[in-house]
Amino acid sequence: MAVLHPARVREFAETLGRLAKTDAVDAAVLAEFAEEARPLARPRPDAATRHSQARIGLRRDPIEPRTATGHRVNAATDRYVLRSLHATERVLKRELDRGEKERDAAVDASPTWQAKAELLESIPGVGEVLSQTLLADLPELGTRSREEIASLVGVAPMNRDSGRQRGHRRVQGGRSEVRRVLHMAALSARTNNATRKVFADRLAAAGTAGTVVIIAVARKRWVIANAVLRDNRRWQPEMA
Repeated sequence: MAVLHPARVREFAETLGRLAKTDAVDAAVLAEFAEEARPLARPRPDAATRHSQARIGLRRDPIEPRTATGHRVNAATDRYVLRSLHATERVLKRELDRGEKERDAAVDASPTWQAKAELLESIPGVGEVLSQTLLADLPELGTRSREEIASLVGVAPMNRDSGRQRGHRRVQGGRSEVRRVLHMAALSARTNNATRKVFADRLAAAGTAGTVVIIAVARKRWVIANAVLRDNRRWQPEMA
């Protein structure tokens, strides 16, 4: 099946002058949109996969409030407020630990996911969080071309040209959670991974903007991850 943003289909209907909205109109518009746009389809996840995805997603819930609480702790001076914030931190830390255990259990319970996680984690700089995020939120990895994966993640540069004018290319859309984790991994690789550092330094020396360098490093990471799963082969140095 193909999962679409409703606004895309609604905008398509409006360009056709279909301003009314009924079940019959919606069905016809969806059929026309599918015929014209040919959206990428993906297999519907089975019950075990949905269960694993839900458990991996559970780990994310306490992260943002825990970070926000930590910022409030740093700014607080009142004793009562600090005690309350520290108690909240402990609860969130406990939930985060529980989420990590459930996440690991979800991967261990699926031989397929466990095999894929081992392949991904053979890539230098890919740890549990990144590998499990890719498995849960980017199930197409290893089955699509690098261009299609770039579009799904939201790191494909979009042209902004008109006539002789050449605008700045920008990335947009895609799956924000995958992009966020890849971005954080790329920031670390930019300084700590020798191969990625040489690549990034070369781009920077050529005048490439810092943000673009990080996106390029992230792209290298998922291109290799896509190849590892596609070929069912652990990372080898020549892949760098």
